[in-house]
Amino acid sequence: MAGLYAVLLIVVVAVVLVSLFRSAIVVHQAQVAVLERLGKYHRTLDAGTHIVIPYINSVRAWVDMREQYFAVKPQAVITADNTPVTVDSILYFQVMDAKKFTYNVANGTGAVESIIQTAARAVIGTMTLDEVLSGREKINAALQGALDRETDVWGVRANRIEIKDITPPQSVIEAMERQMKAERDKRATITQAEAQKQQVILDSEGQLQSIKNQAEAKRQAAILEAEGQRQAAILHAQGTAEAIRLEQEATAQGIRMINEAAAGQAALTLHALKTLERMADGQATKLVVPSDLAGLAGALAAGAGLLSATPPGKKNGGQA
Repeated sequence: MAGLYAVLLIVVVAVVLVSLFRSAIVVHQAQVAVLERLGKYHRTLDAGTHIVIPYINSVRAWVDMREQYFAVKPQAVITADNTPVTVDSILYFQVMDAKKFTYNVANGTGAVESIIQTAARAVIGTMTLDEVLSGREKINAALQGALDRETDVWGVRANRIEIKDITPPQSVIEAMERQMKAERDKRATITQAEAQKQQVILDSEGQLQSIKNQAEAKRQAAILEAEGQRQAAILHAQGTAEAIRLEQEATAQGIRMINEAAAGQAALTLHALKTLERMADGQATKLVVPSDLAGLAGALAAGAGLLSATPPGKKNGGQA
């Protein structure tokens, strides 16, 4: 009997220890535990240590509340211009309500993935290939709106969805490469033609400027030449006038000297005549006749001529 009591005691102690162990629930940071009581939702346990009634309360699900992501499986989509493309995307989401996420959807990530695929086909099907390749932001916004409408009831918030890659068929890629090469060649041709055009314009402007410079140089040379000729003509005229003036002054000076010399000679002759007149009227008995009577007569005639040619002022001065 003692052995049986010992075994029962050990069993009871073990059950108590297991019950105590199961009554303490530790929830880690950024996690929650969905707790059920007798198979029904009871409450949500946040981070920390919680004491529950064992065997009556049990944890239905552990939910990670951090932001999570998963890669959506690549899917083939037909664009509006009937071009098949393969779309590869990534979803970033976060569980906002652990109860809804646990009870309202069986496979939350799978359901979200299905919504993304359906929304991608609907959005890309209304766009052409060029719009799809250049409109990733538009596709992301449309998928985000579709997820926000559908995932709220599941307690999930889609933070953002990114289109990772859009791959058209190989034939389309080759056609696009040829198109891009043709476009590059076209731009290169246009650029070269524009450069040649600009070069021609610059050359024409340079030639025009050179012609203008030559014409201006010729004009300045003609102006300088005309100015030089004018200055030479002025100097020549001034020299001629000065020479004429000097010649006139020299002529007047010579005439004046001749007149003065003639006047002096006439005065001497007149004085000699007056002396002869006094000698004739005197009491002297002897008359001295100059030996050069002919020269004296010539002198008298010259004196008479000079007196007749002398201006009135000078003549009056001589008589006085």
